[in-house]
Amino acid sequence: MMTDPRTRSAFTPASPARQRGAGKLVLLLLLVVLIFFINLAVRVVPVYVEFMYARSIINSTLEDTRGEFDRFEFQEAFQRRARVNQVSLDNDVFSFQGTGPVNITLDYERRVPVLFNVDAIIYFNEQFTY
Repeated sequence: MMTDPRTRSAFTPASPARQRGAGKLVLLLLLVVLIFFINLAVRVVPVYVEFMYARSIINSTLEDTRGEFDRFEFQEAFQRRARVNQVSLDNDVFSFQGTGPVNITLDYERRVPVLFNVDAIIYFNEQFTY
């Protein structure tokens, strides 16, 4: 019995000749896109990890600070802990406001080369209160 191809249902499998899968060009394009995003992740993730370390160092330094807040003592303690955790931030990324409750702002940006002359600029800004 011969069926009309126009009346074939959506659930009838197509002929094996039409089931060839993705072509080589499509697979190559997907591979290039995948490599680009892996490259981007390899370059950007360490910057975010460094920021997470810096944030935890600041929180632990503030917890360990007893009594009167001293800006220079805080920066010295931060640099000591940053060296141990291999965090490379200068003291100029901090700004201090206030005399009662002190607000510490961690504010900096990192440029990460992505591809040729294209850079990713990652900006961090977080406030802490002591």
